[in-house]
Amino acid sequence: MKTLKLKNYFFVGSPELQSISLQEWIAKQMLHGQESRARTRFLQSIAPRVKEVDDVRLELLKKHAEKQKVKQGDKEVEMPVMTYVEIEEVKGENGEMVKMPKEKETTDASKGKRFKVTDADAFNADYQEYLNEDYIVDVIPSNRDIVYRIKDILTNTNETFAGRMALLYDEWCNAFEDIKEDSEGSAKVDKKAKK
Repeated sequence: MKTLKLKNYFFVGSPELQSISLQEWIAKQMLHGQESRARTRFLQSIAPRVKEVDDVRLELLKKHAEKQKVKQGDKEVEMPVMTYVEIEEVKGENGEMVKMPKEKETTDASKGKRFKVTDADAFNADYQEYLNEDYIVDVIPSNRDIVYRIKDILTNTNETFAGRMALLYDEWCNAFEDIKEDSEGSAKVDKKAKK
């Protein structure tokens, strides 16, 4: 059986590094007919992994966030601390009321925007380890055409790349160009050839 190996970090964009994820790049391509349909099917097939990558990031943030004891019913539980910005009116230098942003803390996930991480190095180490894991896609008759159309879309694009995006684009292409028989699949092919 042939396999496609995609790194988990392919599914994460970074505005700070001016890069987008594989699924974002594929989604923004202007495609027609069969290529467009292949794109939609490919994006649907990787959607669970994209969600998993985001969920793991969220769980790691919760794990490494500062904790605060909160009363829930008759129990006290530890909840991760989050921060958010609230606009407050304060008196300015001239006595007029001025709106100023003020960062506040909460354990209410519906209000909080960012986790207050206590050990950024530990979070980064855990997250990087996860992002470097492979996501294996078995290339089987039911998805072979889809995978190879995505490979063609990637390798035949007219888009130009620079910086971090150029490196990512090269890695994406290499992953699709390196679709290989796994050792078990090769053994099956060899056995059939000998019969």
